[in-house]
Amino acid sequence: MIIVVWWVFGCLPSSTDWNDAFEKSPEQVVLDLQELVNPTERLAIVESLQREFPGQTAVLCSALDSSAQEYCLERNKRPHLWMPLKEHAKETGKGQGAIDAPQHVEGLTDVGKTQSNIQKMERSAGSLDYKVDNLDSECTNVSCRIANALPLAYRGQIQMVSNMCSLSTMTESHECLFATAEKVVAERGVLKYDTAVEICLLAKSFSDNCQNHLLQQLAKRAPDADTTSEWGTIVEAHRALETTWGWRNQETKESLQHRLWSEALGMSYAGADRIVGNPLDTVPSQYHGHVYSAAAWRLFQLEEPSKNDLQTWVDTLQNYLAKRSSKAESFDQQRKFRAASNLWRGESRMKDDVVIPYLSTSHRLIGKDESTEVTLAILEAIARQPPVQYNILEAGVLDERSEVQRTAQRLLAQQPSSDN
Repeated sequence: MIIVVWWVFGCLPSSTDWNDAFEKSPEQVVLDLQELVNPTERLAIVESLQREFPGQTAVLCSALDSSAQEYCLERNKRPHLWMPLKEHAKETGKGQGAIDAPQHVEGLTDVGKTQSNIQKMERSAGSLDYKVDNLDSECTNVSCRIANALPLAYRGQIQMVSNMCSLSTMTESHECLFATAEKVVAERGVLKYDTAVEICLLAKSFSDNCQNHLLQQLAKRAPDADTTSEWGTIVEAHRALETTWGWRNQETKESLQHRLWSEALGMSYAGADRIVGNPLDTVPSQYHGHVYSAAAWRLFQLEEPSKNDLQTWVDTLQNYLAKRSSKAESFDQQRKFRAASNLWRGESRMKDDVVIPYLSTSHRLIGKDESTEVTLAILEAIARQPPVQYNILEAGVLDERSEVQRTAQRLLAQQPSSDN
């Protein structure tokens, strides 16, 4: 397919086959784009290529004006935005391309309540008659609309944000809402979390992913695990979830709070130079399972999994977690945390099972005591650390504790077969 881009101030189309050019040489496309004087044309070409090659076009962002580069890079990180929308898939009967949120939580997409809340907020924030018609000719892309929506979002004018993000396609409109909500929390934190939640709810097909991205932004404020810290920023985020979701749906609130601590502790241990148990002294006890998960995950980045058996690793991690660091509170600017692969996938549950998020996007069983918890965390981490140490997982199958047996069996079953 040849991408044809019309000049804003003329009628002459570009006849370059940008798709073919990108496949041959993305670097040459950057140079060619830089030769185009009109910044709107450059942006339109890049956005078209992002739709054709989702997640592969970060190199093109350098050809754009500085005001559009940040949005371009963020857009490239979210290829799911260019899949057919769920609403459209339902209308056309095509379900194959619809995006799937990592974990749908009941209560996140209650649009009726959202519209009512918006109306209440708008009556105190200002007029509902805000128009964007004057922007239609000069602010036609998502990046521009986000920039104009942000000041409105900071003032809590959610209906105005919705109007500002009303673009020619549903995908663009929902993306504008998604990105605006995320940026609001990235810049203002818990102070504007409730506003961002309302904006996410308007993004419909992107709503669940949007809510999860808000938690990611809040979790980034967690301190490194090997420091003396009070975790005040995450405690504040926890309270913001309480006040924002408590009156909507208790189950949703609790699920999101667990997700927040799971993400925050994953980020925290990602910045740790050694494994210690400092977070156990400040993180509420009901979230200690996430400490064990994150510590075990980090352990096998720092040490070779094959050098010990299961019980030795359990003893080792417990010994590490019994120690404390006196290092002052800090943030490792280079720390990187990636959510775990999903090895849960809707597993059957027994009556007394307690299930918590595992490093954001998966789930795991929770044990009845610290030793069981540490053992489960070791097994989950080993199953995701290539090359997988099958002997450690197999040792878990022989364990007398039901949670350990079932976890080891599930993780073994999720491993690729030798035929693959």
